[in-house]
Amino acid sequence: MGMNKFAFILMFLFISSARANWAEEKMANFEIVSTHAQITVDKNGLSTSTTDYEMRALNEQGRQALVLQSHPFYPDVTKVDVLRASSVTDGVETPVNLKTLTTRPVAGTKYGITHAKEIVIPFSNIKVGSTIKYTLREKELKQLVKGLFTMEFTFGATVPELGGDATIKSAIPLNLATSDPWHVIDLKESKQGQLFVYEIKQTKSLFKVPAEKSAILRKDTISMIQISSMKEWKEFVNPIADRYEKILSDKQLPSVFESIVKKASFEKTLADKIDVVTSELASIMTYSGEWTSFDKMYFPKSLSTISKLKTGDCKDFALATTAMLRRLGISANVAMTIRKNGREGSGIKFDPALEPFPMQKFNHAIVKVKDNDKVLWVDPTNIVSNSAYIYSDIAGSSALEIVKNATFETIPYPAKKLSSIQSEKIVVVKEDNTGESTVKFDLSGEFSKAIAETALAENEDVGRKVLMSFTGVDPRTGTSYFDGISLKDRRSKSLKGTFNTTSERIAGDKDGKKYLLTPLPIVLRGLLELPGKRVTDVSVDVMYDVDSTIKFKGYDFVGLKSGCTILTPWFELRRSFFKNIDGFEVQDHVELKTNAISKNDINSDKFSMAVGDIEECAETQTVEVKKIEGQTLEARLAEYSLLKAQEKFDSPGPASISGSREALHIVDQMLLTKPKEKELLILKARSLRRVGYKSEMVDRSEYLDAADAILNVLNADYPNDPKILIQKTYSSYYRKDNARMAQDFQKAFSVSPKNYELYILGGTVAERMRNYRAALGSYSKAYTFAKTNHEKAAAEAEIGEALFFLNDTNNAILHYRNSIALEENAWAQGRLMDFYQHANRWDDAISLGEEILKKNPYGVAKKALSSIYAQKGQNLFQLALRNKISPNDKKMDDIESLLLTGLKHHSSCGDCLIGLAELYGYKAQKTDSREFAQKSLTYYERAFKDADVDPQRFAHNTNSLKSFLAGAPTNILNQGESRAPSNIPASPQ
Repeated sequence: MGMNKFAFILMFLFISSARANWAEEKMANFEIVSTHAQITVDKNGLSTSTTDYEMRALNEQGRQALVLQSHPFYPDVTKVDVLRASSVTDGVETPVNLKTLTTRPVAGTKYGITHAKEIVIPFSNIKVGSTIKYTLREKELKQLVKGLFTMEFTFGATVPELGGDATIKSAIPLNLATSDPWHVIDLKESKQGQLFVYEIKQTKSLFKVPAEKSAILRKDTISMIQISSMKEWKEFVNPIADRYEKILSDKQLPSVFESIVKKASFEKTLADKIDVVTSELASIMTYSGEWTSFDKMYFPKSLSTISKLKTGDCKDFALATTAMLRRLGISANVAMTIRKNGREGSGIKFDPALEPFPMQKFNHAIVKVKDNDKVLWVDPTNIVSNSAYIYSDIAGSSALEIVKNATFETIPYPAKKLSSIQSEKIVVVKEDNTGESTVKFDLSGEFSKAIAETALAENEDVGRKVLMSFTGVDPRTGTSYFDGISLKDRRSKSLKGTFNTTSERIAGDKDGKKYLLTPLPIVLRGLLELPGKRVTDVSVDVMYDVDSTIKFKGYDFVGLKSGCTILTPWFELRRSFFKNIDGFEVQDHVELKTNAISKNDINSDKFSMAVGDIEECAETQTVEVKKIEGQTLEARLAEYSLLKAQEKFDSPGPASISGSREALHIVDQMLLTKPKEKELLILKARSLRRVGYKSEMVDRSEYLDAADAILNVLNADYPNDPKILIQKTYSSYYRKDNARMAQDFQKAFSVSPKNYELYILGGTVAERMRNYRAALGSYSKAYTFAKTNHEKAAAEAEIGEALFFLNDTNNAILHYRNSIALEENAWAQGRLMDFYQHANRWDDAISLGEEILKKNPYGVAKKALSSIYAQKGQNLFQLALRNKISPNDKKMDDIESLLLTGLKHHSSCGDCLIGLAELYGYKAQKTDSREFAQKSLTYYERAFKDADVDPQRFAHNTNSLKSFLAGAPTNILNQGESRAPSNIPASPQ
């Protein structure tokens, strides 16, 4: 049970990729066996604690970590005594001679000096498995605020903790807040005379450290108890505010600060005035902390001292900025916050909801500026200034303004439009496959800050390379010229200009063809790292907009470059290829819409598929091209027509997704010259609805929103247009808004000609309303209006669907076979497999599935076929059990072959894995075979891991297998109990 009195600092030692989970105990170097604390609190809030610690070394690193146990403290704040200490190795206890204890200064940061010390306990006779024990007494001498007692207990949040307890006896009542997602805390409150007693116990061992980057710690991820003698933040802040205001009360500003104020006074806007103050202050003042006393740790120096030394830490920067802003007539106060530095450690972020009571957990000072209803959070400690923007290291953090009766706040995240990249790169390709480019750029927010900070902290050359990467230029091969562009402006609200590049490797030749490189924006790399099994929400911090264009002169792309359209609740990527008079261009729009993504979202199929779409989009970074040799733009656009786009859109089966992308590409190209063409816009809306389709189980509401935005504008211009009303009905259908769908259909039906399209829609609506007879009639009428094989095939399939829901499976199969004969469609074939399966025509389903995979080996088809193999195998297995067939019978080998074949098609087939586990469990039971038992257990474990099968469903089976493998008799196994449906009869004996 971890205890830290002044701040809650977790030492996350196990940092890995976003695909990690909780850190495993085997990764820990040592464990806390137990802690026992006795704490007393007097009427002034001062405390004395005596704590027994016991820790065990788990490996060589743990042995090294425990041999010298240190405990930091501030001499003018706390008195520390070690009462006893010893190590225990192989049952032999070796006491520590307390005369050998050492007290030494704590190694401070290179940015400041500190008076902190640490007492060091030297243990001896330690090896892996040894334990160390010691008792520490701490007596509090000073407080930040009179009457303030705070403490936090965390459980298993740094290293494995086996147990512990604490008893607090207080002369004043305390406020306690408990977060216990792991159910390890037992808390009892009572009174003993005038004392308030709080007994805390850890009831079971715990180790919960997120082994993943950018984690957000919320109440559902950490077991902890927070304790404070104060309930209101004003009790905490008022005494501190008095001291800060006393320092600020000096009416005479030092001359160096007056000169900055004078310079800022010439600026017109509030943000510009603030940026002059903070940038000028940063240019003359160097960060250096002097934490050599309790007061100097928490309270700034005087203004005159700051101006004289021109050094200070964050609170000195904040105080000086506040004083100058007030002199300018601006409402400003120092504020405390929690700064996250992602470059150190894991980038862990704490949810502000974890601050229930006043506690000193702040590690940074900034300035809060008020301008009527507008609030700016200004961090003058940065070496660059942009007061209109909240930097990522404090955005979303807790904050407390140092002013009388202040309340606890959360610093907001800046809008995504405030952090942006806009760039245009015009490229001339040379014969040696390099490019000469002119790049126009306009960067703001986090991007302009990153460049200015790099240029100032390191050098301008490094800053230029960052800028090149942001604007789509490869700094490894390109040589850029930045005439007249300075990257060292501390006022980093934006950075804009033009630079030229030569020698960048931009093209390549292969098999007599030329290819150009069109890199995706570099900001996408972070998104590609996110998918995986996460246990914490991920902190993204920076929302942004990126718009970049690369224009190639003298070349045209070969074929139809469909680009990418990826729309999600979290991010957006649109990549488009356009032909122009000089050549072609690639336009990219990337938008990060959120500052945090929940673990549930990260772990969802929708998120995984969306990131997979980015990986698929990466294939467009290499573009086959040919030289333009006298062709006009009109000639190069000859195949771009509404008819061609419709043909692509009408592609059957899985090809309809790529076809809709190509249709969207054609339509977007044509809309450049005909931006209000109704037929083009309708087809664009239809294409947008389809390009994001993955599965009926994954919603695509963002694509529907994009399509609806187009349809709503069209409907306003053409309120009674049949085609538009039909598409609005489909929109309601896809959104599963049945009431709206019925209303939209009535409008469409009243004005539409009675044709194929209307009757297909009518059948769709009736089917959704479960009026399958009406659906069958409408689809049948649609067939009579069908003109092309595509339309006839679609109508046949829909007729088959309605018949299936009317329980006429045989005729449903017949119509689906007619549909496939008219137009080969893997999706229709897949649905026919479902019908065969429903009719227990396993061999027909398997034969069709194998045929599909020969031509269209796509993932959904593989999953479907594996499921059919599994279900046939499991059905035969249940029949075998009911008929008590011997485990050595050839029928058992046939069942095994079916399940293994299904698994070959899809390695995460849960039905296959469970079927094999049950088959081998049955064989183990009947033959007393440890080999079969181990096989059974292995397949169960694969099902739990690879197919997300719930282990609890089969807990009895797996426990029985483990017991059998440990030596228990076979009669404890219950593998192979019949799970056959009641309609499967036993074979006659």
